[in-house]
Amino acid sequence: MIDLRALQNARLESSPFSWCSIDGLMSSEALRDLSSTFPTSGFREMARDTGSNKTYRFAKRPLLPLGADRPHGEEELSDAWRELIQELRSPEYRRAIEAVSGRRLDPALMEININRSGPGSFVSAHLDHPQKDVVHLLYFNEVWSPDWGGCLRILREANVDAVAAEIPPLLGRSVLMVRSDQAWHGVLPVTAAAPAPRLSLEVEFWREQPALFKPGLRVEAAPDAHEPGG
Repeated sequence: MIDLRALQNARLESSPFSWCSIDGLMSSEALRDLSSTFPTSGFREMARDTGSNKTYRFAKRPLLPLGADRPHGEEELSDAWRELIQELRSPEYRRAIEAVSGRRLDPALMEININRSGPGSFVSAHLDHPQKDVVHLLYFNEVWSPDWGGCLRILREANVDAVAAEIPPLLGRSVLMVRSDQAWHGVLPVTAAAPAPRLSLEVEFWREQPALFKPGLRVEAAPDAHEPGG
């Protein structure tokens, strides 16, 4: 499903930090299957307004909890999503991410989450946790206009308007970021004009388990979607 050669051949940008946008990792058929069967249940609304310089609001569902041996809620997923998770957990995928990022990720802990971000969802300008080495983001919206917000911004500094690059969450697009003290990024608020939630997957590689307690974090059950996104 994943074209590992395309991933391995990706080249990092050096400014304003080490990152790259990668297209063409999967066939059009595989992408359509994943988009049309993007999970609609099991999400939690995550909101943080205080306790950190990183604030956010979005709905998250774990696919592979941090350091877990098996996927979460696998029986609820389509065949396409089971196959994708299997490939993301493979040694070959890990080695490809190592080749692109230049980071040694064995024995880094892996975490995989998917997000459904409706109107008002956002992530402020922030640096990732110091124990997080690499993040790989994949997007699943067949149509997305920058007018709807929800774009990932690669930033030159701790200001969401200090834009080096802006990436809409379009189907087939992915972004890899290597954590550093210069790796500022954020996601613009999704506007009420967006006709569907912003759909994304996040693969994270951690050097060690972070603290579970996050001051100011609120977690609530998110209502199930009635229609598959895409």
